[in-house]
Amino acid sequence: MVKFAGGSNLYIPNESSLVKGARNRMIRESFDGDYKKVSRKFGISTAQVRNIVNYR
Repeated sequence: MVKFAGGSNLYIPNESSLVKGARNRMIRESFDGDYKKVSRKFGISTAQVRNIVNYR
């Protein structure tokens, strides 16, 4: 790593940012009109589900 990135700032994203796109796609595909059910399934708030489903 020293030869590759020595002397520079190196950013390593956390796991959640890497899988967020796939998770959001799964949320949109499984959405059947019930925000509460989807929020419980994915462990996020109903407001987050609403934002994900309505984002285009």
